Amino acid sequence: MEVTRKQMDIAPTLTLKDIYGPQLVFNPRVSFEGIGWIPKDTILDDFRTGALLPIAGDMPFVCNDRTVTEEALNLLKTAGISPAPNQLVYDGKNSFYGLLESLSSGQQKKVLNQPLPDSEVPPEKYWIDKEVFSYLNNKANMGEIVPKEHLPKRMVVSPDELVTVREKWTLPFVMKAGTDLPNGGGFDVVLCHTEEDFKRASELLKDSQSIVIEEFIENKKNYCLQFAKTCDGQILYLGAGEQIISVSGRYKGNWISAEDSPPKSAINLGRTIMEKACQLGYKGIAGFDILITEDNRVLCIDLNFRLNGSTPALLLKDSIFSRHNNQDMMFKSWKIDRPWDEFHDICKSLVEDGSLIPLAIYHPETSGDSENKPFINGILIGNSKEEILQKEQYLTEHGWK
Repeated sequence: MEVTRKQMDIAPTLTLKDIYGPQLVFNPRVSFEGIGWIPKDTILDDFRTGALLPIAGDMPFVCNDRTVTEEALNLLKTAGISPAPNQLVYDGKNSFYGLLESLSSGQQKKVLNQPLPDSEVPPEKYWIDKEVFSYLNNKANMGEIVPKEHLPKRMVVSPDELVTVREKWTLPFVMKAGTDLPNGGGFDVVLCHTEEDFKRASELLKDSQSIVIEEFIENKKNYCLQFAKTCDGQILYLGAGEQIISVSGRYKGNWISAEDSPPKSAINLGRTIMEKACQLGYKGIAGFDILITEDNRVLCIDLNFRLNGSTPALLLKDSIFSRHNNQDMMFKSWKIDRPWDEFHDICKSLVEDGSLIPLAIYHPETSGDSENKPFINGILIGNSKEEILQKEQYLTEHGWK
């Protein structure tokens, strides 16, 4: 029996247009100047703009031309995703800044994933107060937003106080940048297990506005719970993904399950945090890293007032679970250590057999540059976590890193 397009379609429960409303444009790209704690990587930064394709709806959004090539979009369409139509496409640095300038001359305000220099987007063009945006994303301010009983033991110090701190704190502990500058992905976080780790963290964070010293938590679950304050004033729980974190503390992806959800106490905590932030003026999507400890404490360790890596997967999960009749999926990003054609063949095969749902793809320009390789983020599907892990291993063996 032929499967109709309607049966195949995968659609978000809410689009960004539903959440943010009209008269706004979304610019997910960080500055080309590389400010803040996010490593400057032009190709990776361009690739990330493709994340809005499955979820923007009718909202205009900025994206790189290599994320919307015919071959890249056809892979999404084969999986049942209809790419959002209002694409504001740039093809390089000059093109990007020309686009920003043209947008700044209009009436539309901008939703941003990270603060940009005032020369690129003036504060009055933000969809919310820029100071509120920076304040909420500064890890030093968490104690004023999260209820005290749901925070790990922590203190905020200046860089020149670190010697005194080391005398009072016993390893292991965590050190984080307290900053209004762009941050995320764990690049401003160091897990200190040894004196060498502490020295490395001290050097890395020496120029930060402040430094957060935090209790190291052994956890049995690490969730990113996501919420949205919509344009009509509702605060909605979007769901949660169990985070996959590397030994060094870097974010690597999420398990998303139809059955294994966070406890109600964690969801209630997330809602309390979101309500506090919205009282301060926040609107839009936010994700909170909340741990369930071995002794069943519920602790919040990070606040991300922006789209998170797993946001598209969470907005699409109900549609995916319904159409694929599965219970578990893994969201992940890969850099492909193979030429485009080889990547394309594997990707298309996995999409057609229902194992992979691509959400964003970077299609490199044809060149002799060995570093100019594809990127993809997407969702692996299987009948069990074990089967999904087998598929992930297959991809690793074929250059998906």
